[in-house]
Amino acid sequence: MTRSRTLARATASAGALVLALALAACGSDDSDGDNGESEETSSISKADFVEKANAICEAGDEKEEDFAEPTTEDEAIDLVRNDVLPNISDQIQQIRDLGFPEGDEDLLGGILDDADAIIAEIDADPIAALQQENPFAEVGEAMNEYGITECVDA
Repeated sequence: MTRSRTLARATASAGALVLALALAACGSDDSDGDNGESEETSSISKADFVEKANAICEAGDEKEEDFAEPTTEDEAIDLVRNDVLPNISDQIQQIRDLGFPEGDEDLLGGILDDADAIIAEIDADPIAALQQENPFAEVGEAMNEYGITECVDA
C-alpha cells in the first residue's frame, strides 16, 4: 500500500476513532494511583452511582463536541493524545472519586482498570488505534450491563 493511500486510510479512520473515543469517554491514566480509599469508604447506592457516572460522561461528551475534526494523521494523533484521552481520563477519575457501591468494588474497579489499559495502549501507539473500529467495545459492554450507558458506546 502506498504512503498516500495509507495516510488517506488512516486520516479517514481518524474521525471514526475520535468518535469512538468520544463515545467511550471513560478511561484514565490514573497517574495519582488508585489508593482505594473512596471505594472502601463509599456508601453510594448503585442507583446514585449510575446516575452520577452517566452525568459525568454526558458532560465529557459535551466537551468533545468542540474538538476539531482532524484532517491529517498528525492532527488525529495530536487530538487523541492532547484532547480526547485527557478528557476520558478526567471522567474516569471523577467516576472513581464517587466511590463504588458496596460489593461492586472489584467489578467496577476491574472495568475501569481495563479502560486504563486501553488508554495506555492508545497513547503508546495511536496509529494502531486508528486502525481499530472501537477499542473500548468490551469495556462498553461491561459498563452498559452495569447500567452506565452514557460513558461507552459498545
